[in-house]
Amino acid sequence: MPSMQLPERILAICRTLEEAGFTSFVVGGAVRDALLGRVPLDWDLATDARPEELMACFPEAEVAQPQFGRIQVDGADVMSMRRDGVYRDGRHPAFISFCSDVEEDLGRRDFTVNAVAYEPASGQWIDPYGGVKDVSLRFLRVVGDPSERFLEDHLRMLRAVRFKAVLGFSLDEKAIAAVMENASALARVAGERIRQELDLILLSDAVVGAFADMSAWGLLPAVLPEMEPAVGYKRGRDDLFSHCTLATQWAPRRLPVRIAALFHDVGKAQGQATDHAQISAERAQAALNRLGYASQVRDQVVQLIHEHMFLYPPGSELGLMRRMVLRMGEEGVEDLLELRWADRQASSRKGMGGHAERALSHLRQVLEEGTVISREQMAISGRDIMDTWGIPQGPTVGRLLCALHEAVLDNPILNERETLMSMVPPLLRQESLP
Repeated sequence: MPSMQLPERILAICRTLEEAGFTSFVVGGAVRDALLGRVPLDWDLATDARPEELMACFPEAEVAQPQFGRIQVDGADVMSMRRDGVYRDGRHPAFISFCSDVEEDLGRRDFTVNAVAYEPASGQWIDPYGGVKDVSLRFLRVVGDPSERFLEDHLRMLRAVRFKAVLGFSLDEKAIAAVMENASALARVAGERIRQELDLILLSDAVVGAFADMSAWGLLPAVLPEMEPAVGYKRGRDDLFSHCTLATQWAPRRLPVRIAALFHDVGKAQGQATDHAQISAERAQAALNRLGYASQVRDQVVQLIHEHMFLYPPGSELGLMRRMVLRMGEEGVEDLLELRWADRQASSRKGMGGHAERALSHLRQVLEEGTVISREQMAISGRDIMDTWGIPQGPTVGRLLCALHEAVLDNPILNERETLMSMVPPLLRQESLP
């Protein structure tokens, strides 16, 4: 095995520990990625230094989880090697004890490909569970008994889906059987933890395969029960679930767009006569609330789903696009058009569709011209109207400004003070009509 190439900042951490009389090992995903020929992004180090000794070596370090002997140094997680006691809540061990044996530390990890260590001081690889071979075979196997390991931390079942999909590995049949046997336990995992794994799946190139596995292995009811009605619901040659996951994979790697693509059509399982966009948005809202997504993401997703059936018929004026940009923002409209494109790709239809193509052309035009004018950018204000015509503040002034703004959106050249002021008297006469 060749030596592992480490950044200087990681080598510096290891040297500090060695100079203090401790050993250190690179572990976890960085080792796996290096074996795959990838540049590691996240670095984990394991050491025989105890928590108080770690802090003595790195007094300026951020203490992330002192009870587990974990600190952060220069962007790397440095952890005291440990063994875990019995897990009682599907997430945390009842107790932990620190150890000096790296093989013991590796034995508590989830998959063999994550249970390989590299010692920088000696260039030695430590592989007690055959993880190096499994990486070369692109094979995902659990350390120890799969059922026991999944019941220790139920989230490991979803991590199995994620690793299989993102790494392009096959999963051991014993592990699949253990997932199917224990899938219902995943429902006891906090929504925020599920969300973290789900985001990594949604932003991968393997959305279709990952969701197919979730459904086949019985995990979908615990992860996204709101998607269940779409499974098996026929939509042409494919079922609705397959269409939604394929649209998600076609969508750009922006989380709100991918979530919107996942849910955009699930409401169709209620029947074609219903407002499927409304039902789809409601299902997405329920899922995002339960999983603890930020309000900004929830609002973006719900708006995209509500709008995804938008019409932009032949002859549409640029004013329609200006109104869309004001309502959704430039990025929001771009996301909406990306969603439409992904929907059509998933339906084996090329392009965006005629009305979406026109909308894209108009979007480019109004952005280039800078003709999306908000109420605040109008050449006159409510104060101008009140002072000139002696109208008290109230709904009349609001209606006048609204009418003027609508005119400016249709024809931005009208946004001149004198022009807008000249338009007020006719509008006032209309206001006075019974």
